[in-house]
Amino acid sequence: MQRFCPTAFSTNVNTNGHNFMDNPQLVHGGDFKRWCAGEGRPVVSITGDSVVCEGSTIRLTASGGDFFRWIGPADFTSENATFIIENPVIQQFGTYTVTATNVNKCKTSRNVRVRPVNEVSTGTNAPICEGVALQLFASGGKSYKWFGPDGYYSEEANPVRPVSSQAMAGNYRVEITTEACVITRIIEVRFVSFGQVIADSLVCEGGRLSLDVTEGQSFVWKGPGGFESLLKNPMVENFAPANAGRYSVTIRAGDNCMTTLFFNVELKKKYIPASIAFPGCAAVQILCYCL
Repeated sequence: MQRFCPTAFSTNVNTNGHNFMDNPQLVHGGDFKRWCAGEGRPVVSITGDSVVCEGSTIRLTASGGDFFRWIGPADFTSENATFIIENPVIQQFGTYTVTATNVNKCKTSRNVRVRPVNEVSTGTNAPICEGVALQLFASGGKSYKWFGPDGYYSEEANPVRPVSSQAMAGNYRVEITTEACVITRIIEVRFVSFGQVIADSLVCEGGRLSLDVTEGQSFVWKGPGGFESLLKNPMVENFAPANAGRYSVTIRAGDNCMTTLFFNVELKKKYIPASIAFPGCAAVQILCYCL
């Protein structure tokens, strides 16, 4: 029907003389003047705040139709006239579009751009090698509060942890106070990881634990019972309960990059069957073995 409107109808009759009036199958019974004038088509309006604090609430309402479908950033969809997003993150700001449909199955779309009150940014130099300075970045605020693993806290905008270690890996939370908002961002700090441990995770009591790694130029092994070694392929002889547990190896590569790998080794206890006496036998041999 939209294609008929540009042909400039004067009497609802097309150039070939066809009249569409009094046709109940068509919108307005075929009265194209009413259709082309806009009568019966949805007139969509959107209400709600288009500028909100990051981490507060996005709330938008569409009207002017009978059915609605919203689409937006971060694969957002909704079929409600009103939708609410609590604690929106920066990825959820952007353009939201609603398509309204009325009982005549006529559709009209409208969009609105939702943006944060204050623009802030955060970042880090991670992933990094162990031992390198860990840097955290934030901007756009009046004050900052950083919280991180192992009780870390700082009020600097761009704090630095000079000598990094695996204990510093994890999520860092920064609270950025701006003129109008308190914005919270989460930053994940990861370390460069390379190499792979080659070792049995289950060792028979009294047996041998052989340790190795696939790459690296220098190595520092540590484990239960005070175990330490600088060899690439150390061994633990006569494996006992005190040797079971968590082992680590810190590997240094040719570019002086370090990484620490962790793994667990369990003990396979020996099974000693009860002695059995057999009539007429001078001696009984008892064998011990691991199940």
